[in-house]
Amino acid sequence: MTRLFRILLTISLVLTFFVGCTTRKQTQDSTSPGAPAGTTDSDGDKSAGTVDSGGGNTFMGKPLESYIVKVRELPAFISHVQPIIETEALKDSDLKRVIDFVLDKKSWYLIPAELKQLPSEKIASAVGTDQAALQDLRQVWLNQKVYDDMKSPEAQGTLLVHEILMGLKLLKFDSALFECRARYFGRHTEQYCLSSYSKDLRGKPSDLTEIDYSQIRSATITIIEKGSKMSLADWNDLLYTEGFSTPVYEYVPKSSKKTMPLSQLADMIQKSKTAKSWPKLGYDFTKFITDHPELLTAGAELPDTTWKSDTTCDFDVEIKGDVFSVTLKEGAETKTYSSPWTAPVESVLLQDTVEKNYFYRINSPTLKLTGDTKTGDEVLYVTLKFANDFLMGAEFDKTICLNSDCSQSGNSVNGYKKLCSMKNALKLSSKKEKQN
Repeated sequence: MTRLFRILLTISLVLTFFVGCTTRKQTQDSTSPGAPAGTTDSDGDKSAGTVDSGGGNTFMGKPLESYIVKVRELPAFISHVQPIIETEALKDSDLKRVIDFVLDKKSWYLIPAELKQLPSEKIASAVGTDQAALQDLRQVWLNQKVYDDMKSPEAQGTLLVHEILMGLKLLKFDSALFECRARYFGRHTEQYCLSSYSKDLRGKPSDLTEIDYSQIRSATITIIEKGSKMSLADWNDLLYTEGFSTPVYEYVPKSSKKTMPLSQLADMIQKSKTAKSWPKLGYDFTKFITDHPELLTAGAELPDTTWKSDTTCDFDVEIKGDVFSVTLKEGAETKTYSSPWTAPVESVLLQDTVEKNYFYRINSPTLKLTGDTKTGDEVLYVTLKFANDFLMGAEFDKTICLNSDCSQSGNSVNGYKKLCSMKNALKLSSKKEKQN
C-alpha cells in the first residue's frame, strides 16, 4: 500500500482538483480548531489552525511556545502509548509514518487553563463533559488541569491515543500536500511532495461530525485494549471500519486482502502471457502533469475529459526462484530491475482510481539495478493489477535512493510515473464516483 500511494495520491489530485478531547471525568474526548480562551495571537493561517504570522503569541504573560511539550517524553506516553505503537507489526509501515508525523510535526501544548468548549451534541456525548484537549490541523492543545486530575497514567495514555487518532482522522480535511508529507514522513524529502501535490485544503476540523467523534472513541477503546497485539492488517481493518480513509487513501479491510506464495504469482504471470493478456497501452503521468501545471494550483479542477494513451508499455515480468524481475525499455535502453521476494505476496482488492474497475493489486519490493544500492541509485516500484488472475494493468514509479540503504527515495531527473492499461483511452473526471 505504501508504494501504491505514490501514484494513487498524485492521480487523485488530478481527478479531484484537481479536534479535541473531553472527559467524563475519565476519558471522553472531542476536537476543534483554535487556541485556548485568553490567548493573544496574530492573524495567521486560521484554516490550518496556525497561530503565527509576524506577531508574538502569549498566554498568561508567557510565549505560547513555552507551553509546547515533547509528547513522547510524557510518562503516560512512555508507559501506555509507546508499547502500542512501537511494535514489530507497525515497523516501517505507512501507518507508523503517519503516527510519527502527528507526534513529531504537530505542536503539542500543555496549557494550564480551560479550553474552548464543544457542545455535547457535536461530539455525540449524552452528558456534559470537561474539555481535556482540542486539536486543529497543525496543533494539539491539552488542558493541563484536566490532564493532571486524571492521575491515572492509563487514563492519560488513553487521551493521548485518542489525539493520535484524531490527527489521523483530520487528514481527510487537510491538503493533499500535507497528507503526502505525513504518508512519506522520514521516507521522502519535502521536495517530493512540493513538486506534485496541491496545497488546497479539503475541509476544516469543524467539518467533523458526531459520527466521526464516535468512531474515534470506538477505535481508541479497541487500540488501548488490543493495540500491542494487533497486526498491521488488524490496524488497517479497524481504521477502515471506523472511517479513517481519506479522499485518496483507503485503509484495507481484511476481507479484501489475500496472500499467496510467489510461485502462484509466477503462475498468474505465465497464464497472462499465454493468453496474451498484457497491458501494452501506456499513460505517461509525469508528462501529463508537466503539460497541465495549472492542475497543481490550489482549488484547481480538471474538467471531464478523455486521456488517450500517449506511450507504449514494453515490459516483461520474470520470476526465478525467489527473485522477482521487471525488464522494460527506458528510451533507447533496456533495463532490468530485480529483488529477492521472500515474504508472502499480498494481493488487495481495490477500485482503481482511474479505470474505476476493481482489481487485485500486488506491490513489488523495491526493485534495483544492482544487488547493493548506494545514495543516488535508481530504483523502481511496481504495482501489478489482476482480474480473474489475468494481468490487466501495471503502474511504474521510478525514483532514486536518498540514503545508502534506500529506505528513503525521491524524485530524479530520469524518474517517471507510468500507467499501463488494456484501454486505449481513460475517462477522467473531477467528480468522485460513488462506490457500492
